[in-house]
Amino acid sequence: SQHLLQLQENLRQLRLPHTTSPTSSHITVSMGAALIGPQDTQDSAILRADELLYQAKSQGRDCVCVEALPAGSNLPAVVHREVLPLG
Repeated sequence: SQHLLQLQENLRQLRLPHTTSPTSSHITVSMGAALIGPQDTQDSAILRADELLYQAKSQGRDCVCVEALPAGSNLPAVVHREVLPLG
């Protein structure tokens, strides 16, 4: 998730104008990222990432939502979701 946060911060620092947006004067980015486990198909991973993207947008936009394993876990599957609002 650190790479996603850095990408978002880099875009934020550019402050690219978004003159037609009703919500922000500059371009923002919302991202959803899913972890892929051995049980996943391409479709299941994309579906979860898409759900996380919409969750990020509903958090007020300009957020990153990622799936995460609990600290110290060695499980290959996704156990819970972590929302990382920025701003």
